[in-house]
Amino acid sequence: MLPEKIAALCSLIEGEDRPALIVDFYVDDEGNFMEFPTLYRATIRSRHKFSYEQVQAIYNGYWQDSVDIETYKNLDLLRKAAQALHLYTTWDYKDMSSKAVVSEMMLTANNAAAMHLKRMEQYGEIDQGLYRTQDRPEEGASYSCDPSY
Repeated sequence: MLPEKIAALCSLIEGEDRPALIVDFYVDDEGNFMEFPTLYRATIRSRHKFSYEQVQAIYNGYWQDSVDIETYKNLDLLRKAAQALHLYTTWDYKDMSSKAVVSEMMLTANNAAAMHLKRMEQYGEIDQGLYRTQDRPEEGASYSCDPSY
């Protein structure tokens, strides 16, 4: 979790330009990274603000009156990517809920960011990274200069 002041600054607000750190990665149908992940700063504008329940309703087939076809296709693609990533790491296929999709993407983005940071260390772009690890959500996090990905 980010500190409250930083979280407020970085929270998405529908229709407003907001600062963001983009984690750019591509995966194949089996969840393998197709290219090395990259990170960059950007300004983004959220077109929609959905709750988990709204996205779950869309995943359950109740989307016609709530979103346009492009948004539906993007949400569906996001879910398929999350399922592929989950299958790759657990060998367990599951029909993912909206919360599980967000969780899977957050985990993958964090792993991609760690890979990017480690590469920056290897190429001498930074001296050393600080990595946060947490085995289970209910446990406290620990910090180390060694990535655990």
